[in-house]
Amino acid sequence: MNGTLDASGVFEQSGVSVRSTATISLKSSAANRAIEISTTGGEFFFTPEYDCDTPDGLAVVICAPITDFRITGAAGAAGDYWEYLL
Repeated sequence: MNGTLDASGVFEQSGVSVRSTATISLKSSAANRAIEISTTGGEFFFTPEYDCDTPDGLAVVICAPITDFRITGAAGAAGDYWEYLL
């Protein structure tokens, strides 16, 4: 699953059920960029420790069950790109 952030600058996916290793990445240089994950059905989100944090992007490898994730980057047509890989 992948895509480009829309004008809101936020993408949220619910109903995720990760039982094996997954990777979430975001290609963005926005100051407010973030990857957040939830284990409570989207009620609470937290920012994990990133496995990769460079000026051009973020990535996190998830090895525990999650239910939702939220990606934040630049709003508008900045071309920020995200990926969710199982």
